[in-house]
Amino acid sequence: MGAGRSGTTLLAILLGNSNGFVSCGELNRFPRHRGEPPLVEPESPRGRFWKQVRERLRDRTTRLDFDRLSALEHRLAYHTGALQALLSIGGESDQAQYGGYVRDLYESLFEVSGASTLIDSSKYPARALRVHQALAGTSTRVVFIYLRRDPVEVVRSFAKQGIEQPSKSWIAANVYYAAVNALCLLAAGWLRRRGREVVVVSYEDLLRDPRATVRNIAQALKLDLAGVERCLSANEFRVGPLFHGNRIRLKPVITLERPRGERRRLTWRERITRVLSRPFYAP
Repeated sequence: MGAGRSGTTLLAILLGNSNGFVSCGELNRFPRHRGEPPLVEPESPRGRFWKQVRERLRDRTTRLDFDRLSALEHRLAYHTGALQALLSIGGESDQAQYGGYVRDLYESLFEVSGASTLIDSSKYPARALRVHQALAGTSTRVVFIYLRRDPVEVVRSFAKQGIEQPSKSWIAANVYYAAVNALCLLAAGWLRRRGREVVVVSYEDLLRDPRATVRNIAQALKLDLAGVERCLSANEFRVGPLFHGNRIRLKPVITLERPRGERRRLTWRERITRVLSRPFYAP
């Protein structure tokens, strides 16, 4: 979970380098793109991987209606869907259909990848709540990571133009950051009260001391992340078959860049951002 531009794709790639783990990227985008990862050649290894997933998914359902699933995804698992889930409102038949689809998609991914652990970096808090509901009562163990990043850096990132992810104005980025992180806090509390394990991670800590951050995640969620530590030694991480997410997903291998020592002086707007976001991030 986390706001956009908070490093969820990066963290997913890192964790996906542990033995038996596979990072699937933002699976909430799967219906919108009809199961075909954007900007990926169909005959590439990644393209063939997702083709197999689509075929397994079709085998599990009588009719794979991407338009219907995309509408359900938007209604139930985007930001307004978080309040519906928290307040337990909404059509039960829609929730049942969506939950069945989530289970079928995950089972298809387990079969095709051969992995024991899937990483879904869909990031929306509503998606996290729906995943909890879909897998409640099953034998699949679900854990959650809430990733937070300095609001100044998030707002700066949203100001970038000409990249795959859409930009936002300064006002829109601030409102978005506060709203999403407020929903993440509510969702994290709701999930914990229902027995789910949730760990909060700082993006800045991940860059400053990745080993300590990975060990904290492993300890808090009882995961074997030794493979990530080995990759940290070489500073080389396989990206894996991510479906969607940050543009770094399109690289075969990435390295982790340490933050620069000097800090930029905050502008008056950035000082306002820091004050407004104080309930969600303490530098």
